[in-house]
Amino acid sequence: MPARTWFRLIPGKGKDSTHRKRDVKMTKTQTSTAPNTMSDNAAPVANPTSDSAFEPAEVKQFIAADTEAGTHITQMLSVLFLYTVLVMGLSTLITIYWVRSS
Repeated sequence: MPARTWFRLIPGKGKDSTHRKRDVKMTKTQTSTAPNTMSDNAAPVANPTSDSAFEPAEVKQFIAADTEAGTHITQMLSVLFLYTVLVMGLSTLITIYWVRSS
């Protein structure tokens, strides 16, 4: 299949379609033809010197609490994973024993 043939197979995109790709030529000084760039629509960056809803000590406390919670969650998931592997192995061995003994 030629490189451009697949484009004609898409409904509304072929030779007879009203949808046409615009031929846009860019000059050396023009970098984009888009009317709105990301910087035009982006939210303003928070000023670190502005009044914050939390004090720096509270932020440090939140970070410490999040770190501790993350550590506990990681440990819990590791223990549950090991438990699952052990139970799976035990059930496999029991199944093999039952199949061979019958």
